[in-house]
Amino acid sequence: MISRMRFASITVTDLNQALEFYVDKLGFTVLVEMPLPGGNKFVMVAPPAGGSSLVFSLPMPGQTRAPTSNISFETDDVTATYHELRAKNVEFSREPAKTLWGGMEAMFVDPLGNSFMLHLGGM
Repeated sequence: MISRMRFASITVTDLNQALEFYVDKLGFTVLVEMPLPGGNKFVMVAPPAGGSSLVFSLPMPGQTRAPTSNISFETDDVTATYHELRAKNVEFSREPAKTLWGGMEAMFVDPLGNSFMLHLGGM
């Protein structure tokens, strides 16, 4: 039986740029930063309140970047978080809006092209 989700992995082309964005702008904590052979690193970060983590992966050989699936971050106030992140120059592709299923959502992108949702309530 599956008890919980441990982490999601996103593809990044620059580990240092990813760390700067997720730690400095989103306020995530670095859980693991470990060197790997070939100059690569294993990097895992998590939101301050914990829960599931993000692992950064460099593209597979021959790829420049791989698309990610939708990943949603929960917040107590989508609009306030939107304004907080905009003040840190986080780019949003969709401003906060009510959803048909009773929640509130906004979409932002990291500087490496990965898209994420801020979410509150609803389903």
